[in-house]
Amino acid sequence: AVVSTQSTGSSPQYRPVSIYRPEKEETEVQQEQEIEDQKEKSSTDQKEKSSTDQKEKTGKDQKEMSSNMAEACKSGLLQITVHSAKSLRKSDIFGKGDPYVVIKVNRVKVHTTVVKYGTDSPRFEESVHCILSDIYDSKLAFEVYDKDMIGVDDTIGCAFVNLSKKPSIVNSPLLLSLPDRNDCGSLYVSVSFTPMGIIRPPPELH
Repeated sequence: AVVSTQSTGSSPQYRPVSIYRPEKEETEVQQEQEIEDQKEKSSTDQKEKSSTDQKEKTGKDQKEMSSNMAEACKSGLLQITVHSAKSLRKSDIFGKGDPYVVIKVNRVKVHTTVVKYGTDSPRFEESVHCILSDIYDSKLAFEVYDKDMIGVDDTIGCAFVNLSKKPSIVNSPLLLSLPDRNDCGSLYVSVSFTPMGIIRPPPELH
């Protein structure tokens, strides 16, 4: 309230004067409320978008990680060991053979064992390591020959291993065969595969 004065010739007279302050118009209040609601909605939408973006990024990172892991598991170190053979087919009329084994990976020769003279059940215990770029597209071949002093060495038998199933360990006899016969003896081998990233190179690969 404000007071006003009036002079009556003697002392001034005071009387209160009220100032009217109208309340905000309803429309103005609604507009302010809408602005506040819009701010709140914008903040909520931004949080939801940020959360969605984070989930999408996490999903993408997980897919990329899975893809990288799958790719890494395709390549690695292959260890092949030829232990022994048993009851090998005779390629000579007289006496026992002089066998040795040729190992091939994808038709490429990677190792030839020493010759074991005068036996049809030799023991080799020889190993070889190979780096593979794709275990799912690799095949092993074991070819057993009889060493001849003159002429071409005779083939005693062959065995094949498909690595498409990516064996962690293969430790079983392989039956040797030829196109025209199956009873050519047995070859004992072990095969192991270690994916890239956790391999420890053998001494000869240092």
